[in-house]
Amino acid sequence: MKRKFISSKFVRVVTLGSMMVVVSILVAWAVHTMFTIRNVEVVGDGIDVVIDRRKLPGNLLFFPSRQIGEALAKEYPLIASVRITKKYPSTLTIILTARKPLVILGTGSDLYSLDGEGFVIRQYPDETNLPRIYLAVQPLVPGSQVKDGSVRNAVRFIRETTDLLNISEVRMYDTIALVAEANRMRIVFRVDADVSNLVRTLQMMISGFRIKGKLPAVIDVRFNKPVVTF
Repeated sequence: MKRKFISSKFVRVVTLGSMMVVVSILVAWAVHTMFTIRNVEVVGDGIDVVIDRRKLPGNLLFFPSRQIGEALAKEYPLIASVRITKKYPSTLTIILTARKPLVILGTGSDLYSLDGEGFVIRQYPDETNLPRIYLAVQPLVPGSQVKDGSVRNAVRFIRETTDLLNISEVRMYDTIALVAEANRMRIVFRVDADVSNLVRTLQMMISGFRIKGKLPAVIDVRFNKPVVTF
């Protein structure tokens, strides 16, 4: 009687184990079959990107969106952002945003459009209404990021004062300073200035001058105490 009970229990265990194996195989097959990527949509105006589907993971359910997005941004530096969405059961959508020109850099006889992070978008750009930076640097390649500290600070200054000033031009003032032209006002600041602190100072000063109804001709913030000239 005892042997019969043990035998019956063993059969149930084996049967249950077999059923679990079969179910696991069926689930794995269903996941693989149902969520296989069959369509890849690339959305992004003005961005020429080639997606090799053979190099992409084949399953939509377990697709590593973050890693693939980072890899694309690294391979195509003119992409500002990558967003990947999944349309179940089998469509992957890759949404690309191109870098937008913020300034024109003039160096020697060359002109380059740069975005707000100093990436070179194009040589001899078509845009004519962007602020200009006139500084001497080595020839640049589209897709590269400007390394020169003076240019990077000038770009950042223009980017962070967009809502405060209408800057038309930034150029060298002397060996240690830049000058920005904003309508009829000139702002002189050091090439190695902390731009965030500089902009906060200018915001307070210019807001005060606007309340009084008169803007200065020159704001010199090279030193600890700003010098204002009307």
